Amino acid sequence: MSKSLTFQSLNKSPNSIEAEIAVLGGLILDNESWEKIADILSVNDFYNQEHRKIYSCIISLVDDNTPFDIVTINEKVNTSNDKSFSTYLSEIINQTPSAANIKAYANIVREQSILRQLINVSNVLIEKSRDGAIDSKALLDEAEQKIFNISEESLKANNGFQNINQLVKEYLEQIEERAENGESVTPNLSARSNDDQWFDWEPFMNRKWYEEVTTSVPQKEIEENALSIVKTPADFSLQKKVQKIFDERVKMSQGDIKLNWGFAEMMAYSSLLKQGYPIRFTGQDVRRGTFDHRHAVIFDQENGEGFLSLDSIAKEGKTLVDIYDSLLSEEAVLGFEYGYSATWPSGLVIWEAQFGDFANGAQVVIDQFIVSAEHKWERLSGLVMLLPHGFEGMGPEHSSARLERFLQLCAANNIQVCMPSSPSQIFHLLRRQAIRKMRRPLIVITPKSLLRLPEAASDLSELTNGSFNCIIGDDLPTEKIKRVVLCSGKVYYDLKKARDEKGISDVALLRLEQLYPFPYFEVEEMLKDYLHVEEFVWAQEEPRNQGAWFSHRHRLERVLNRLNIENSFKPVSRPPAAAPAVGLMKLHLQQQQELVDNVLKRDNK
Repeated sequence: MSKSLTFQSLNKSPNSIEAEIAVLGGLILDNESWEKIADILSVNDFYNQEHRKIYSCIISLVDDNTPFDIVTINEKVNTSNDKSFSTYLSEIINQTPSAANIKAYANIVREQSILRQLINVSNVLIEKSRDGAIDSKALLDEAEQKIFNISEESLKANNGFQNINQLVKEYLEQIEERAENGESVTPNLSARSNDDQWFDWEPFMNRKWYEEVTTSVPQKEIEENALSIVKTPADFSLQKKVQKIFDERVKMSQGDIKLNWGFAEMMAYSSLLKQGYPIRFTGQDVRRGTFDHRHAVIFDQENGEGFLSLDSIAKEGKTLVDIYDSLLSEEAVLGFEYGYSATWPSGLVIWEAQFGDFANGAQVVIDQFIVSAEHKWERLSGLVMLLPHGFEGMGPEHSSARLERFLQLCAANNIQVCMPSSPSQIFHLLRRQAIRKMRRPLIVITPKSLLRLPEAASDLSELTNGSFNCIIGDDLPTEKIKRVVLCSGKVYYDLKKARDEKGISDVALLRLEQLYPFPYFEVEEMLKDYLHVEEFVWAQEEPRNQGAWFSHRHRLERVLNRLNIENSFKPVSRPPAAAPAVGLMKLHLQQQQELVDNVLKRDNK
């Protein structure tokens, strides 16, 4: 038998893996070392809490000053009358791929536990050895020899394998076969299953983005939800500005005034919760909303105590709502929320950036997981990303959600990219994402100035009827139109204001609300009314090398070709730039005016 290692011969402060390998081979024999090792493993054991019972037995033997070895530990475990532990051992034996060969050795309790753990940690230890942390191969060799020496007589007595190498080889062969067949290769070591943590993904498989679902909500329910979200606890001191917002929300629910973005959002969340869809919402300042529009959580002005009014509606719908302000670490938070959404398909998981520009701090998560996980691993996710975007003179760090990056990553309907331009559109879009069974990430390019723009308000009837529109047309008579302008987002309102001020009646402004998957059918149906038009313009407020132009020009041309329109779309935008926006308000206003003029003037080339 090879020389036994002691606790002191390992690293000065061994981690759980280094401690585990010592236990695997029975290499720690002195009581002092056993006590230290057991303390590490009883806290840090990374296999199953049932293993801790072995370590607690070791600690009790040490406390009693009882000389012991592996056989003594077995006896201690067996005399503990722990039926759950016996059941656990039986489950391990039955779940092992080579179960038929191992069942005969069920009486060798400790040996099987050692072997099981040895196989599971071997790859991890080999990786650690590459870093020079421990000599894993030497430890594994010695552990295997120790196991063989202990088990040899019992194995022979049961006419089983003559050495551990053969058993390991058999195990690995079956693992490889199962992997090639696409089967799970990791047996469930949980002592008991927790069905509450599992979801049936079958209803969400092979879904199409154009599946229609009902997203409208009856006016009576909207009124009820509005009254519920503005209701505060007794003696709650509400800030005056927030009280004014809440008073307006009651009027909006009754149709007395038009709806703003904050109201539409809250109605989407409240109606989903009432229908039983859970919501999880995180981001930077999401409880209030970066631009002071949401107020999902309110605070008492006297004592600072917070109150989430949506919670009462969630209880009514027998579901959950969680909303958290996160730290300024986009990569960490977005990565966590993606993982949450990938295992929780039943409701909405939302992450909002304080400004859309900040999402680039999480570009690794976006590239490696959000846009490609379904293609690489067939993993679905219904994650929603809300990215405030808009060129309003706030400089290069607070203007662009980098729409072009998301569109460049689009392929095979892997994600959805939408730029809703009205409260009713965000209402139907969020509800569609939860109710429709398709689970693919939704990137929402959200506005800033439009949150309170009177011209961007919606009627109550747009929530009680209708659905999300991939493209929105113009009210001008089609027969008088000489130029069609297709655009997305805030720039529509800039163009419409200038058009109305100048009395222009021959330029139609169409809004493309869903950029991807590109709604070919809807765009074609819209443009059929303009077959006589000779000028088609794509307008964007982003620089020419950014925004949607380069990713969408071929899609727009395809639509015109299918309609036998010989003309092409011509782009109008800010000049190409290395940064998203200029840093001077004066220069911003100059660029904005030039953009609007170039879209509307008749001699545009």
